[in-house]
Amino acid sequence: MSADPLAHLQTALGHADGSPEQLAGLASLGAALQAAPSFVPTLWSALVGQLAKSGPHFRRWVVLTLMEGTLCGQQHSPEAKAQRALSCRRAMTCAPRPVVQQRFVALRDLTLSVGLQSIDAFERTVGDPDPKIRRAVYSCFASVYPAIFKHVTVNPDERLWGRVTALKGRMMADFSTGSLSSRLAATKVVQRIIQTQTRASADPRLASKATDPSLALVASHHPFLRADTLEAEANKLIEQAVGVLFTSKQPDAVCAVVNMLALLVRPRPSLAPVIVGSLVNWSPAANLTEASPMQVKSVEKAVRIALANLARNGGSAVASQLGQINDYLHRQSGRMQAAAEAAMRAREMAFQNFSDRVQVKRLGQSYVLEVSFRGLTPADTARLTNSIAASYIRDQVLVHAVSEQRGTEFLQGRISLIQAEKKAADEAVATGVITDFQFPDSDARIVGAALTPLAASYPQTKLIVLLGLVFGLVSGIAAIAVLHNFDRTIRSPGQIRRLLGVDCLVSVPRFRTGRLTDTTAVTQPDTEFALAMRLLRTVLFAAGAKSHQVSIGLVGCQEGEGCSTLSANLAHLMAASGSPLALVDANLGQPDLTRRIAPRATAGLDGLVLSASTGADLPEAMLTPSLSFVPAVAGVVTGRKADPNAFLGTQAMRSALSRLSARRDVILDLPALDASPDAQAIGAVLTGVVLVATLNRTKLDQLSEAIRALHSADTRVLGIVLNDPMRFRKARRLARATASAGMQNQSQPAEMS
Repeated sequence: MSADPLAHLQTALGHADGSPEQLAGLASLGAALQAAPSFVPTLWSALVGQLAKSGPHFRRWVVLTLMEGTLCGQQHSPEAKAQRALSCRRAMTCAPRPVVQQRFVALRDLTLSVGLQSIDAFERTVGDPDPKIRRAVYSCFASVYPAIFKHVTVNPDERLWGRVTALKGRMMADFSTGSLSSRLAATKVVQRIIQTQTRASADPRLASKATDPSLALVASHHPFLRADTLEAEANKLIEQAVGVLFTSKQPDAVCAVVNMLALLVRPRPSLAPVIVGSLVNWSPAANLTEASPMQVKSVEKAVRIALANLARNGGSAVASQLGQINDYLHRQSGRMQAAAEAAMRAREMAFQNFSDRVQVKRLGQSYVLEVSFRGLTPADTARLTNSIAASYIRDQVLVHAVSEQRGTEFLQGRISLIQAEKKAADEAVATGVITDFQFPDSDARIVGAALTPLAASYPQTKLIVLLGLVFGLVSGIAAIAVLHNFDRTIRSPGQIRRLLGVDCLVSVPRFRTGRLTDTTAVTQPDTEFALAMRLLRTVLFAAGAKSHQVSIGLVGCQEGEGCSTLSANLAHLMAASGSPLALVDANLGQPDLTRRIAPRATAGLDGLVLSASTGADLPEAMLTPSLSFVPAVAGVVTGRKADPNAFLGTQAMRSALSRLSARRDVILDLPALDASPDAQAIGAVLTGVVLVATLNRTKLDQLSEAIRALHSADTRVLGIVLNDPMRFRKARRLARATASAGMQNQSQPAEMS
């Protein structure tokens, strides 16, 4: 083969584009140029000059093989790279635009990193959507930027520098806000810009204008380059790089910045304090809290390698920062060791959780082992069970493989057989599928592969549900027993007799067949309410058997017990037999009976108790020939209320009540014990008092206290009536409606005697 590159070029151009002869000639040309790189500057203009009139295969070879390898290769000097870049730019400028566009379309289809090494090529491909092309463009630009910078400092070309500055700004913007691939590609560009636009080391042994272009090349009288402006731009890039180090959540970007900063320390010692200080102050907690443990470990390893390399090879550049570096490496070593221990504990816990789900048992007296696994799905259960069995077989095969390898008489066929067994066992472990492959070298064999279970074996749903039902039943009964033991509410008549030792005279049921009125016991005699009232009448008449007439008061422990309604119905029921009876509304604070029966009465009980005379009689209003009514307050219809100082225990009240009870039986509606002590004041002159309690509302403690209070006032407690009234609010509405109806129907004052 001829070693003349020009002859190979002529041979390649003499054949059709893409033909085997041309491809062979281009391969020979590449080999010749690689063997004699000095011919590259000579052929460069000729090669790029053929781009506009050659076929796509030739252009592809020039761009991808020769141009990228030459400009980005490490074997050429910066001066040669700059010269070839300028030549390429001139050639590309002269090429027709359709040809250039066709060249770039061809480059996007390739899998290798590509890019044209010219300013025009950079401008056309810097925004290419293909990340491989952008990465190649960024790499080539970073390779030629120092040489172009040096060229401009010697040969001022403001138009060329303007185009380079525009490209540089585009790439620096991608470094700050671009995608991950753009950031990674732009990192090398940023490194070259910082290194070129900062001042070199003051040590003459490290400074070299030929191989390390810096601000020292910029003359103070340069037409457009200003050293302070370029240095400010480099310092801003350093701040952006440090910002990426502490704020980026992408581990790859952080690793790239770490490596880039570490490479700047030796050529630019003035940046060492900033770079080393940033690296030693970084920790994963700053920005990698969402990264995986493996990614965090990779970044920490990059930081550790960078600092360790600076500590060993940094020389005088990091002499003042060695203490910080060693301290950080010590702290990082402890942190990584703690992380490794935590990861080991996590693996141990995971293995423990896995092993807790595995169960192995021997079937009877045989050597057969049954392996079972508790999984979340039937498919996973079968697959993992088969993997466990296959891994056991694999371990047995490996034991025999080791023993066979140690033997002196080792046959190659034996090795192949054991390797086949090991491969089959590995596949079974990985896939969880047991094949029919035999394992003669294993001490165990698989009798039957695990099958997909037809039903879940764990957890035992039926047993858990049954235990839950039993537990719920037992706990419910226990809760009911506890609540019943601590519940002091009256629930039944037997509870009153058992706990208080007082007779429950009658239990009055709730009236459910209509509206309960003051005469329901008479007008609806077939109801349970009327039956209970007749039973109460019989009991109370028995209480007055020793005297001719009886005077009985009905009193509740609190408001809303239904005393007024019970008193009115009892009075009408007793008067229906022809026996003369007086119904007295003695509830001065809540005169409900007066509002319903005699709202326009001109005289009331409140006037009598406030009178000093003891000879006045109770103001009666005749309702029927055998039933009279004594209102509590006169003029209730006008909103008049009783004097709060009125007291039923006065002598006038006692005398008038004694005279009235001598002529007829008396039923008194007394105020509730929690609202007024009048029941205790007048109870001694009565035949007895009936306590009214509300079912499921009145407390036993309230009844016990009421009985004690009445006994302390020498009042005879005849018994307790257990009432089941309407809801309190409904009863109040009904009482108001009845009272309003009574006021409208009674246009004249009741006749007073």
